[in-house]
Amino acid sequence: MISLTQILDQTTPFLPRLIAYENGIHSFTNLSFITRKQQCFNEGILYIGLASQLGELHYVESAAMLLVMDCDQPFAGIALNNMVIVGYPRETDAFQLFNQVKQLFYREWDFLNGSFKLLDIFLKADNLNALAEMIAKFVHNPIQIMDASYHVLAYSRSCKTTDSPWNETNERGYFTYEYVSAIYRHTSFKTLPNDNTPYYNELDISPLRRLISKIYLNDHHLGYLVTLEANQNLAELDNELYKQISNVCAKAILFEKKMRTYKGGERSEYLLTDLLEGTIDSKSVFLSRIRDTHFKKGAVYQLIAIDITKYAHADATDSFLKRSLEALFPRSWSFHYKNHVVVLVETKSDSGILPEARLALEKLCRDNTLCAGLSDAFSVLYNLRLFYSQALSALFTASLLQAAGNIFEYEDYKFYDILLTLRNANKNAPDLKYYCSSTVMQIQAYDKKHGTDYFKTLWTYLNTNKNLIKTAQALYIHKNTAAYRIQKLKELFAIDMENDFAMFKLYYSYLLLTCADFR
Repeated sequence: MISLTQILDQTTPFLPRLIAYENGIHSFTNLSFITRKQQCFNEGILYIGLASQLGELHYVESAAMLLVMDCDQPFAGIALNNMVIVGYPRETDAFQLFNQVKQLFYREWDFLNGSFKLLDIFLKADNLNALAEMIAKFVHNPIQIMDASYHVLAYSRSCKTTDSPWNETNERGYFTYEYVSAIYRHTSFKTLPNDNTPYYNELDISPLRRLISKIYLNDHHLGYLVTLEANQNLAELDNELYKQISNVCAKAILFEKKMRTYKGGERSEYLLTDLLEGTIDSKSVFLSRIRDTHFKKGAVYQLIAIDITKYAHADATDSFLKRSLEALFPRSWSFHYKNHVVVLVETKSDSGILPEARLALEKLCRDNTLCAGLSDAFSVLYNLRLFYSQALSALFTASLLQAAGNIFEYEDYKFYDILLTLRNANKNAPDLKYYCSSTVMQIQAYDKKHGTDYFKTLWTYLNTNKNLIKTAQALYIHKNTAAYRIQKLKELFAIDMENDFAMFKLYYSYLLLTCADFR
């Protein structure tokens, strides 16, 4: 059905003016010219004609009209009830106006026809592969149905293309991390829709455009519908219809996931993704699903979250990062999840990955512009989501602190996480500075008034375990200068450097002040 708003938008070049409008009339299913001596008008039909054609009428009810105002006082002597009348200037060509509006109705009829075909596709397709084949025939181009981690769930085999990256992805079964990072770089300056509105993606690794619709069900992101512009121009495909196709895919993906759960043969990455999403309802369901995987009972794991937004590899179709991670961690599972590569590593120690593996990971990250956050070691896989949050927290906090390095362990940022969690949980809570030691606040005030650097000196001294030589080296000052500053701190602010609790208050106050400036 066509709405009045659509009519007004479509005929804007003809300068429409709303003359009469009743709230009860909102949309129209058909279009007609006003005929000579016409007496009856049907609801749901939009009539187009000349105002002078109404001259012989005495009463009109529940009609919608687009009228060229070709005479003065056209409604004199006519009783109008429950009407929509849009007027156009005298010089308007009624036939051009009719043809302009007719385009709207043609598009609507095409859309409805497409919707019926789409319903037929959904009813005939009994699995995702069959659905992919039928959608490809409908859009006259190759298509992929992918999950949210860029695994290929199904693709059209009968609709061929010579596009190498497309064919390699289908054969491999997933986007490489290099391909995903290329997508990030290409879309970082764009605002992508947060619903299933289609958008184009063009990468330098392929001359052909991709039309992408994010697949959602009940606001939950399930994956992507991707169409390659190999045969027919994608501009000919109605966006609203493509969104409907995406909705059909959502139902099919959900059905396929449920069937996979009941059939067994669980893929490890799917189980891990569902744990991160929080979609596993109970521990009994988890235990049932993990039975068909390669996860060992009682094994110790550590989760690594790798930020790949700045990663740029020469060949986006090469699985370099995945191969490197598999070589580093033979007992591991890696997959893409929400802007990060997630690596679950089975470790041989409760302390997490071995020092030599950590050094190798650090080198890999440093050489490839990557950053990694490491969780605590854990053995209860059901709690995977908690340890994923730890790895992200390590990355996030290190970024806020502008910490040096490429690998950040949650163990080093737990205190910050506590403070940030408490602050964010209560927006009305006092500023974190309120909880600081009064001595620290006095030192800051003194530095500001006298242009000294006692606060930084004190922190460096505490952070080097009260070692004057290391303090001097860190501050690029002479050891005697460092010793003088520490002595002045003791004198000016009555600090007992041998009192452990006094030192603790100074240390936690510094951390509070650091977090207080975070936004």
